[in-house]
Amino acid sequence: NEDVFAYSNRLGDQRTLVVYNNRYADTRGWIRVSCASAEKNPDGSKRLRQRTLGEGFDLKNDASMFAACRDAITGLEYLHHAGRMIEKGLHLELGAYNHHVFLDWRDLREDAAHPWAELCEMLGGRGVASLDDALRDLRLKPAHDALRALLAPEAAEQLAAIAAGISRKRQRQRTPARAVVARGGAEHLRALLEHVQAMLAVEEYAHLRRVPVPGA
Repeated sequence: NEDVFAYSNRLGDQRTLVVYNNRYADTRGWIRVSCASAEKNPDGSKRLRQRTLGEGFDLKNDASMFAACRDAITGLEYLHHAGRMIEKGLHLELGAYNHHVFLDWRDLREDAAHPWAELCEMLGGRGVASLDDALRDLRLKPAHDALRALLAPEAAEQLAAIAAGISRKRQRQRTPARAVVARGGAEHLRALLEHVQAMLAVEEYAHLRRVPVPGA
């Protein structure tokens, strides 16, 4: 697409990619190979050479390596598989006269504590406010899912009913003062479950608030 201009540059570990759609129309495609540029040979002659985005950014062709960057326009962070970028380039979708400025590139290696591959697959090219926060949420997802299942209205009611039943049963075996304490324990459990449910709802709302909206 001759209406899309892409410029890349690298100085050491600092890398930049600027993309601009110079047309009043939506477009999509891959950025992979540069235009030909003159390169001087040892004998002083020149030759035309093209470089891939992977070469220009010195990406590592390793299944465990990923490339992260931040769009200076939206503030969102993106995660890409390094090997896929080397092979296919970077896939982008641009609206009319839309543009991106990708900065702060980082090379990330996956390990047991950092499941970048799973996060990359889950995001599917979508940007997030913070990749570190997204990775943390991914690692805590099993615990959150288990806790939400436990705190589902039906499960919470069952737990409260069990606690209340135990309290009533023990009331017959205890003094009146201890019976009051037992009833208070059941009520405290119900209040605790409701409190944790509210905390989870607030956390989800706060996570959504952390994601900036382009143009807002």
